[in-house]
Amino acid sequence: PASPRTCECRCSGAPPAWPVTMRTMQASGFKGALFDLEAMAVEPIVRALEFLIPVFGLRPLFFKLLKNACPPLKDAKASREKGGPLLWWLWSLRYRRTLLTVEAVGFSQPAAPPCVWFDRRWQPRCVSPDVFIVFVHGGGFCSHTPTEIPFAGEVLPRLAAKGLSCQMIGLDYTLGDKVSRDEQMAQLMYSWDAVHAHIDVLGEEEDGQRPRVVLAGDSAGGHLVTAMVKHLAEQRVEEGKVIAQRGQPADASRRSSVLVPDALVAISPWLDLDMNTPTYSSNGATDYITVEICSDFAQEAKHEENHLYPPKDALSPRKRQSATGSAFDDAVAKAGVTMTKAHGSSSSLEHLDTELSPLAPHWPETMVTVGAGELFAHEGRELVTAIKSECGAGLATLLENPSSPHDWVLLPMFDTKRGDASRAMDQMSEFIAGPYQHNTARRVFSHTELSP
Repeated sequence: PASPRTCECRCSGAPPAWPVTMRTMQASGFKGALFDLEAMAVEPIVRALEFLIPVFGLRPLFFKLLKNACPPLKDAKASREKGGPLLWWLWSLRYRRTLLTVEAVGFSQPAAPPCVWFDRRWQPRCVSPDVFIVFVHGGGFCSHTPTEIPFAGEVLPRLAAKGLSCQMIGLDYTLGDKVSRDEQMAQLMYSWDAVHAHIDVLGEEEDGQRPRVVLAGDSAGGHLVTAMVKHLAEQRVEEGKVIAQRGQPADASRRSSVLVPDALVAISPWLDLDMNTPTYSSNGATDYITVEICSDFAQEAKHEENHLYPPKDALSPRKRQSATGSAFDDAVAKAGVTMTKAHGSSSSLEHLDTELSPLAPHWPETMVTVGAGELFAHEGRELVTAIKSECGAGLATLLENPSSPHDWVLLPMFDTKRGDASRAMDQMSEFIAGPYQHNTARRVFSHTELSP
């Protein structure tokens, strides 16, 4: 963090319970030397696969092997206990030698939400960044798939090449075998409050200037960050209404108590947990994940409906009665998450445009990436359509690649054409950087006019 200080939390109640341990790539001495030797052995193998599979068209065969012989793609428990740790080991070695190190820390004490700080290796952490990235990992809400590692390993060097300084953190949350997705949302909203406090510190140290804030996530993490932005925009709207009701004039210099990110990046977001969109049936053969594992994740994490709509209001009377006094109520009370009522059934995203319409003045510029061959392709396209329709045609960008599977931007070995993921990362880095350049156009702290 920029400087140690107690988190000035704007949410009520005690903080949610946090995960006990977090993995880190930080290693030194003899252990670090062994880690470096492992990386020297593993990285060439991974790079060779990233070359051979796309060039020789081996992806269908590789997918068949994964679906038939890979337990983490067939069972949520195996994904959590074996898949996550295996990918962490593989990706940490893939990016260990040349790109980055990470450090597991909290923002401050007490009640510090856990996070992982990412740095380019051999480079000191910048004190006053141009860009501040917050990443939420995927894994079907039930597994820690450490996608923040390849994201950081690809994005940070590209931003540095543009002359931009950057800080990046990955937010952690308790996995869905222990809590519901709604409690995960509560944890992330609480963590976002600590992010806000940290951004305030950066602004104070830079005489009112603050970095460009980017919120990103993939798969289930893409779902969570999209829902976070929706709720933050709702809070900004409600804040404006309260100020208007008090008879206070709109003041552009007034500092909002709600931090809405400047940009949202959703990588292959899993938005519709009812799994009713057409690509669940049409893309089963072209994606490495299956409807069965998605159903397993949803059931284990107690997902009753799409979180882009409020949980209890959209339930049947029987389910609503059983949900009364649930852990969700406690989590929301702790984190201060605000919800709005649904405009109908939560079985699809058909009402998303109605949900976004009143939030248009506060919705950030958004990039959504989908693979045309993945299960979640249709809902990613719907999100972009809704944002363009209700918030402005120039506010959303869809980055779609033909025949590509889930999370293709982060998995170059599954390129349809060699270099697809790298070219997509170039475009994403351009989007994340925005119009700001190092030390010449540092963004002045944005004070949004708080009118309803």
